[in-house]
This record gives sequence, structure tokens and C-alpha cells, in this order.
Amino acid sequence: MKRKACAAPGRSSAQGLITLATYGVGMLIGFWVAGHVSDYYATPAGHQWQSIWLFPAFFSLGVVLVFMFAFRDARRSELAPAKA
Repeated sequence: MKRKACAAPGRSSAQGLITLATYGVGMLIGFWVAGHVSDYYATPAGHQWQSIWLFPAFFSLGVVLVFMFAFRDARRSELAPAKA
């Protein structure tokens, strides 16, 4: 985070809010979704573990793609050498 985004006295509060959002709310939602995915792929013979683990794998791939396109570095194209 840039230091200009928050004044010095509020930095610890901002960091605490980010921590709450990622560790508090994020884990709550993650546990809830994981429970539903696990229940969905449960069979009388057991769980379909490959399908259960493919869900977060594809979700992570989607997050990576969103980050790649949403947070593109504009300076990268400026630094590229010009074609002759």
C-alpha cells in the first residue's frame, strides 16, 4: 500500500481493516463455500476428492486471470523497445 493513501495515525487502523477483511470475512466465506462443495461431491461410497480439489484450482485460475487483466502495468508498454 502506498504511504500517501493513508495518514500516519490511520495506517494501523487501515491495516487492521484489511486484516479483518482477509482473515475474518474471507475465511468465513471460504469455509462456507468449502462445506457446500464438499457436500455436493459426497457420495455414499465417499467423497469425490478430485472434483473437490478442482474447484479451488479453477477458482484460483480465474482470480489470476482477473488480476492479470485488471491490474495491468501501464509502465511496461512504455519501457518496451520500439520496433524498427
